[in-house]
Formats: sequence, structure tokens, C-alpha cells
Amino acid sequence: MQLAKPTWWKTLIQYLSWLVASLLAILDALLLREALISFLTWNQVRIQEAQRAQGLIPEKIQSGFTTEAIAQGALFVLGIVVIGVVIWVEYYFRKGAAIGMLFKRIGIVIGVEVGLVALSVILQMIFG
Repeated sequence: MQLAKPTWWKTLIQYLSWLVASLLAILDALLLREALISFLTWNQVRIQEAQRAQGLIPEKIQSGFTTEAIAQGALFVLGIVVIGVVIWVEYYFRKGAAIGMLFKRIGIVIGVEVGLVALSVILQMIFG
């Protein structure tokens, strides 16, 4: 494909789209973490109910620490992933503008990120 210098308005759209995609990536990470916390809480409640059904006394203190440690670890890992995604999306949009595929690439990235938001919300509703 022919590389061409994009016009000023395409460059403006490229960077505004990159900003929106970056903010959506952060939102995705936070919502995925919340979905993970909802799942862990649901699972812990299920385990405690099974222990009560067997006549055992469930351990509540340990489960709180475990859930918090997993949530903080997930936030760290998702933060690193978000940084990588933000850098990659800028490159992806810039190359898309150069070959005339900017709007298609914007649609793909924003579509995937909105899909992740929807998935996270659905998972929170299921396990919440």
C-alpha cells in the first residue's frame, strides 16, 4: 500500500481517537478487575455456604485477605497491559492513517474495547 502523509484533520481525528481508546482501555481494566472481585466474592460465599451445610465454621478472615491480594495483583497486571495497549494503539492508528485505513482501525479498536466493557458488566451482573 502507498504511504501518504495524512491531512491535518485526519491527524486530529487520529489523536482524539487514541485518547478515547486510551480512556476506554483504562475503563476496561477497572471493570475487568471489578468483575474479578465479583467472581471471587461469589465463589467465596458459595464455599462458605457449602461449609455451613456440612456443619463446619467457615474461615472469613483468610478469604478477605486472599480476595484483596488477587484484586491488587490483577490491578498491577492490568495496569501494565493498559500501558502496552495505549502504546500499541497509537502506533496502530498512526500506521492506519498513513495507509488510508484509519477509520477502519478506529472502529476495530473501539469495538473491541466496548465489547470488553459489555463483557465486564455482564459478568458483574451474573456474579453480583
